[in-house]
Amino acid sequence: MNYAILLAAYGSRKPDAQAALSRIRDMVRAEYPGVPCEVAYTSQHVRKMLEEKGESAPGLRSRLEELADKGLRRVAIQSLHVIPGREFHDILSLSNELVLRDESFERIEVGFPLLAGEQDLEHVAKALLTIAERHAPQEGAVLFMGHGSRHPGSEYYDALNELLQEHNPLVFVAPIDGPEILEARDKLARLGIRKAALLPFLFGAGWHALRDLAGDRPESWESLLTEAGLECEVVLLGAAEHPELSKIWLAHLHDAIQRLQRC
Repeated sequence: MNYAILLAAYGSRKPDAQAALSRIRDMVRAEYPGVPCEVAYTSQHVRKMLEEKGESAPGLRSRLEELADKGLRRVAIQSLHVIPGREFHDILSLSNELVLRDESFERIEVGFPLLAGEQDLEHVAKALLTIAERHAPQEGAVLFMGHGSRHPGSEYYDALNELLQEHNPLVFVAPIDGPEILEARDKLARLGIRKAALLPFLFGAGWHALRDLAGDRPESWESLLTEAGLECEVVLLGAAEHPELSKIWLAHLHDAIQRLQRC
């Protein structure tokens, strides 16, 4: 063993979402026995909230400093984000800084997030269609809620939804806010669909899943669709809890480790 693995997740205050992160860490440790595997939270807001509750919430830089102090000079960082947004690019910038400027590490390789290219779009679409088959109500639709972002990487949600619609017009993915969910609702009304399953397309079923997907708020997806006459079933399983999706993150980690060991 001459390297470490660092899992970089947005993070969550909710126990179920934290449990999803623990499960994927256990999967990594089982696949790479003897290799140190740590977790870091990339959301400053989540870290602050957890620290206020007295819980450990290490950031990426502090985790990397700990690994350097232990003499580990090579690290594979696996992004557990869905799209290559701002936080993923922050990981790249920090890795570049620590290797090239600070020289704390010989080499850092960063594994891609869930969606990072045309091939990933195909793989994720296939996975979501399989998950949809598992949870779709009879003669009903399945809607996946993504986080959304002002970053250009958010375009992956549109591309993924277009691909899903080509295969099954009753399967949608859309960001939390914006017109996409209303467009999906109107399409279902035109098709006469009366039932829908709602799932988070987020790493874990945390705060957004409980507040923006489910719940009594008028703006929640469940409320918007119920008001339009749909019978909704909320499935609070995050992306990491579906083997079809978690294996894509693990494949990206494998690629990062392969790059790390080349020289």
